Amino acid sequence: WEPCNHKPIGYNRFVVHGLTTGEQYIFRVKAVNAVGTSENSQESEVIKVQAALTVPSHPYGITLLNCDGHSMTLGWKVPKFSGGSAIIGYYLDKREVHHKNWHEINSSPVKERILTVE
Repeated sequence: WEPCNHKPIGYNRFVVHGLTTGEQYIFRVKAVNAVGTSENSQESEVIKVQAALTVPSHPYGITLLNCDGHSMTLGWKVPKFSGGSAIIGYYLDKREVHHKNWHEINSSPVKERILTVE
């Protein structure tokens, strides 16, 4: 066992640095008070370290691909940063130029980067 820290912390979360992505680890915890330190907790389940995930950056380059008087076909470019996870779809909103309120175009994500709006 290798200690993750050498000083008591006052809360129940701790960021462990120096882990290797793809490796598996098991953790345990001790409590400490003015009298001393407890025994170790039960071991955690095996935890596999994965790359940190976050939300993607925004899509960009919205382009009008076609307009027939009744509908418009729009296209856009993928986000420059995926957040570490595959992009599973896109939501589009629209508003009229002179209005402030945005309106949802699609209620479930579209997988393609092209959408026809009527």
